[in-house]
Amino acid sequence: MLQQVERNVLELRDKTKSRDEPMRTGIMPYLRAEAAGVAAVSVRGLTAAYDGPAVLQDVSFALEPGELVVILGPNGAGKSTLFKVLTGLKHAVSGTAEVLGKSIRDARAEGCIAYVPQEEHIDWQFPISVWDVVLTGRYGLLRTEGGFRRFLPANWARREDRCAVAQALEAVAMLDFRDRPIGALSGGQKKRVFLARALAQEAAVLLLDEPLAGVDRRSEDLIFAVLQEAKATGRTLIMVTHDLQSAEEHGDRLLLLNHTVIALGSPAEVLSHENLLRMYHGDPIRK
Repeated sequence: MLQQVERNVLELRDKTKSRDEPMRTGIMPYLRAEAAGVAAVSVRGLTAAYDGPAVLQDVSFALEPGELVVILGPNGAGKSTLFKVLTGLKHAVSGTAEVLGKSIRDARAEGCIAYVPQEEHIDWQFPISVWDVVLTGRYGLLRTEGGFRRFLPANWARREDRCAVAQALEAVAMLDFRDRPIGALSGGQKKRVFLARALAQEAAVLLLDEPLAGVDRRSEDLIFAVLQEAKATGRTLIMVTHDLQSAEEHGDRLLLLNHTVIALGSPAEVLSHENLLRMYHGDPIRK
């Protein structure tokens, strides 16, 4: 199958050739062996702040490999701050966060974390193609491998990198848009391209910040189908959304957050009237 994907990739760069129907190549499997019994993500006593009061206060939870965890909470609850800590973009005031038993710094250096950002955090005017956006997901692997390949231009990417990009784009049904500028895509298409970029990284943990915002029903269904396939390869998926219905339908566990952890468990366990009131308003139930 790898040779078949490679032939397809080579045709992508040849403008004089027509391409066959897209191949169903599946998602690049997560192949790195990790120590048994180690949590995919472990957060203990985490407190984070900017210039004022704490945005996150004494947050603790542990997530297992191969599960889809959906984070729910109102605006300003600390969801984006939590992702910043897990990606190493922000340091905690106190507490610890680990990925696969490693510090965030080491996990990032080893390519264990992939991040799908919100749309508003991206410069859509930057002149880059869909193909090259997804290819940037492979740069971390080149950096950890070392050697001269880190300095080669994108069109000199290794065969395995090109195959990974083709597989990831095919998985999200965006291979036909490979040469299109990223800024020319619809909202749902952009989300799918950055999901493909995260898949191409072959990371153990995927952080998805509002991947359903502004997408149509077809894109939403496709995104969840891809996430389920990624989960089956052993990846751990952490998704932020405001869509309570989708979270209940697709999440293995839900983490209700409002500056601290309100509840963590299956949808049936945590979606109670009391928990939702605490999550959205921070007020205890008065009997």
